[in-house]
Amino acid sequence: MIEFLQWAQTKRHIVIYGAGEYAFWISVYLELQGILWDGYVISQRGEASEFLGRPVRGLTEGQALLGGADGVIVAVSRQYHREIARSLADVDCPKYFVTMALVHRTLDVISDAPLEKVAMIVHRRFLGGEENKDWLKSCVAYYQGRGLYNLYAQLTDRNAVQVLPEFMRLWEMYADVDTSQQNHTVEVFGQTWRIADMGSFLAQYEQIFVRRIYEFTEDKNRPLHILDCGANIGMSVKFYLENYPQAQVEAFEADPEIFSLLADNLAPLTAAGRCVLRNQAVWDSAGTLSFMQEGDEGGHIAEASEKTKTVQVKTADIADVLVAYEVVDFWKIDIEGAETRVLTRALPYLDRVRHLFVEYHSVAGEVQTIDKIFHILVENGFRVFMDSDLIGKNPFISPAVFNGFDGLVNIYATRR
Repeated sequence: MIEFLQWAQTKRHIVIYGAGEYAFWISVYLELQGILWDGYVISQRGEASEFLGRPVRGLTEGQALLGGADGVIVAVSRQYHREIARSLADVDCPKYFVTMALVHRTLDVISDAPLEKVAMIVHRRFLGGEENKDWLKSCVAYYQGRGLYNLYAQLTDRNAVQVLPEFMRLWEMYADVDTSQQNHTVEVFGQTWRIADMGSFLAQYEQIFVRRIYEFTEDKNRPLHILDCGANIGMSVKFYLENYPQAQVEAFEADPEIFSLLADNLAPLTAAGRCVLRNQAVWDSAGTLSFMQEGDEGGHIAEASEKTKTVQVKTADIADVLVAYEVVDFWKIDIEGAETRVLTRALPYLDRVRHLFVEYHSVAGEVQTIDKIFHILVENGFRVFMDSDLIGKNPFISPAVFNGFDGLVNIYATRR
């Protein structure tokens, strides 16, 4: 780290090769040290014309930038170093090839830096020097460390910038509130919302309104049909109806206690005829089943037991639901382990679905079925994308279980 800092301090016109995560951390570190750089060069010009407020150039059009450099920092993964060294062979100035270990050390420095100093960098480089925002320091405190890279992506997204101040307000006001008592409320969306658990509420708000994981089309001003299976307290439905003014939503929530929160929270929207709410579990047949109540978002179909709180719930046959639609523009499935069974039943009607989100739940101790979901979607004309957060730190050494699941995967599927 000292060697790198001393090298950079001797340069007056640094160019950074790369404009991804490595380049991001190196740039923030240089900014903390008061070291300037001129811009970025990448192998092939992409959509981005700037990064952290400085120009991004492809290798061909970046020759003028490189020609004026007295040092090039190659901030990309080590596997590309040899190829990039060949590309820069004619650039007559010293090059510093960044390693993963160096990036981790810069991240440590950034994580330990004074909050005010990091907030100033965020203000200047993420927001382009706009007027300072009251919420920015709280935002940096929330994301400081590795989360700053995600924050940069969000602050360059106009929609995310609009909701981040509200998320910071909610986080500061409610993050430490004890919600072990029932019937807790929060002030959000210009009304009083009933919630089951504060941690879950804040996590949902960040995922749905800041990260916008359920945003499926930019063509918003047209009639859309949305099916939400596992609507919880109504955050996802609120997002659809706020962002798609002509959308109609049919939403299912199995847990009777959670459904009462959902119904209260969305009462103005149901009264306006924008959504239909059903207190049923989506299943592969219509009937009645035992449902284990977890108290928030982890309830699921289960055998009745004296050790757990179970209730009888009505089930809706997903085939009966889908047959009523000519087109489903977006179908969300977050039904705590029943997703493979429901998708299998839905096979004859999948050609009616345009976009689909599935949260796959790996049930601890049972055979995993994510391969079946992937096969169903690909074979029925979908392009599939996935991301996952580990439950526990290391599944090799100490696999962890949460609410009966040892793995969660978000699956995004869109028609090819």
